Amino acid sequence: MIKLYTAETPNGQRAAIILEECGLDYKVKRLNLMKGEQRQAEFLKLNPRGQVPVVVDEEGPGGQKLVLAQSAAIMLHYATTNRVLWPEDPRTQALAMQWFMHAASDMSSLGSTIFALENFVPEKCESTIDFFIDRVEAHLTYIEGRLSEAEYLAGPLSIADMALYPNLAGRWETIDELGDFDRIHAWADALAARPAVARGMVAHEVD
Repeated sequence: MIKLYTAETPNGQRAAIILEECGLDYKVKRLNLMKGEQRQAEFLKLNPRGQVPVVVDEEGPGGQKLVLAQSAAIMLHYATTNRVLWPEDPRTQALAMQWFMHAASDMSSLGSTIFALENFVPEKCESTIDFFIDRVEAHLTYIEGRLSEAEYLAGPLSIADMALYPNLAGRWETIDELGDFDRIHAWADALAARPAVARGMVAHEVD
């Protein structure tokens, strides 16, 4: 059995999505980040960084227990070991990795930075926030361009789409203020219609 320690964050959601897409049985342990539950000693034994998500897989590789943090690492591990959303064609696989890394690094870090600037920094600076919002707009334009060429980021549906989707879902008001991203909307609608994605996005609500 797999236990997923998570919260209502894009990182937590993408970890749940890959477990759902792989059809794996897992249980959810919700952490209230605002109450600091990620800093409790029990959780810090699993991830000293105090960050979600973390999976504890009692039957990991070789039948040995696996404790794995970082949403990108979790996605890669389960996608590759289960051959789900992982292209067989080497060229497509390379494109999937390119877009996967764009989602897991560029988009995720931008979202986290803006969230911190808006909610946690001692003094808010609108010009700094606007600077990062402009960078988000540039990335969205880049993604929109790609989706004008292909139905999904790597061509066929892949791990890259699942990595990016949680970063955009639920942020449509902000996205629409930045421009007309019709192809991103259509792409997101197709992903939202997948039952595994829908379940993964609300996995934080499951006991």
